[in-house]
Amino acid sequence: MGRVKLPAVYGVLTLVTGLLAGVEGLAFLSLGLSIFVPVLCCAVTERNGFLVSLAVSALAVVVTGVASEWKLAFDISSLPIVGYLICYLKRRSVEEILIASSAFLFAFAVLEELFLGTPEVNNLKWFVDVRWGFYLTSSLFFTYLTLIAATWVLKRDFAVERVRWGFFPVPFFLLGGFGTVLLKTGIVKLIAENLLVAAMGFLLVQGLSVLLFYYRKVSLTWKFILLFTLIVIPAAIFLGAIVTGLLDVWFDFRKIGKGGMKNEGNLT
Repeated sequence: MGRVKLPAVYGVLTLVTGLLAGVEGLAFLSLGLSIFVPVLCCAVTERNGFLVSLAVSALAVVVTGVASEWKLAFDISSLPIVGYLICYLKRRSVEEILIASSAFLFAFAVLEELFLGTPEVNNLKWFVDVRWGFYLTSSLFFTYLTLIAATWVLKRDFAVERVRWGFFPVPFFLLGGFGTVLLKTGIVKLIAENLLVAAMGFLLVQGLSVLLFYYRKVSLTWKFILLFTLIVIPAAIFLGAIVTGLLDVWFDFRKIGKGGMKNEGNLT
């Protein structure tokens, strides 16, 4: 019975995630649930085998398409693949897992646009210009949240508080920033804007990693204050995380916090 329960929970979660995505007003709930779909996919794969997880994933995707929209089914079909990547890359560094999973999600978003057209976002026409950078940033952010959930559900240390990219996001951040400010129009400006957004995604994840490192150390009062700030003014947390990620390239705040412990997950 236990071997059936986990795949059943995974299948229902995947199906509910897909169906809620098509209900106006519940898309954010679907997005929140979607973080756990790759995690449970990995759990089912490890406990019940790849074929069982593949069969449950395919069934949930097909039922979503029949019951709602095939576009939604196509969207959630990417989630199990992220789970497989996390599952089979679990012994690699956290940076490698993030890059591999984010590269897949970015390619999936590009493929979806090629087949289904450019997304239309009401009152956000600027989004079309920076969507490529946003695809990568959102992929990094989603994968990072998924790894946090995987750490909790799978009881495995994915080193989510030790993400460090080294220096490589900084040149793209500077080039994108200067290009966005100095250039007026044209394809070069569009490239600069997308570079800036993509670089901010890397810095965001690194900054969130630093904040998570210290979040686990602070008192319960500070934990409540940080959670309250995240709920009330999330933009402040995100902006603070980006600035922290940029400064962490030089200062390595976790090394300071641990009294000299070196970060083994650094790619530099």
